[in-house]
Amino acid sequence: MQRLALLMAALGLGLLLTQSCTKRLATRPDSYAGRQLLVGSGGGFTGFTTTYILLDNGQLFRKQHRDATYWPLGKQKRALVRRFFTAAEDTCLIKTTRYDQPGNRSRFVGWQQGEQTYRVTWSVADTAVPAAYPAFYNAFMAMIPDSVRLN
Repeated sequence: MQRLALLMAALGLGLLLTQSCTKRLATRPDSYAGRQLLVGSGGGFTGFTTTYILLDNGQLFRKQHRDATYWPLGKQKRALVRRFFTAAEDTCLIKTTRYDQPGNRSRFVGWQQGEQTYRVTWSVADTAVPAAYPAFYNAFMAMIPDSVRLN
């Protein structure tokens, strides 16, 4: 849907977008006012990073390093979204955990709302990272369909 909107805008056909298409495009991570979870990995020789973004309204996106586009991956069920936000905020304590130990290949979990941003980054081989983070990362990544998962 987003590709269609971009193509239509490039062709000067932006006024033909339906209300549902416009509404869908308006809910993007870069303009969303609600809470967001950002989970991803990257590094290595190329420094390529893939980030998956879950909005608290259930929408899931993927963004690749140096890519200006957020690719919609569908909407998650409300109960699942609530569990992930509760786990990040109450189990992982994302707002108070200070851990930034990237390596050649790193993973990260982040939380964001407006100007508030918290992030925990660790090397794939790191054994000192708080145990809740690798568990959270693995559970989150299990939610991403294999057909669209990168890294």
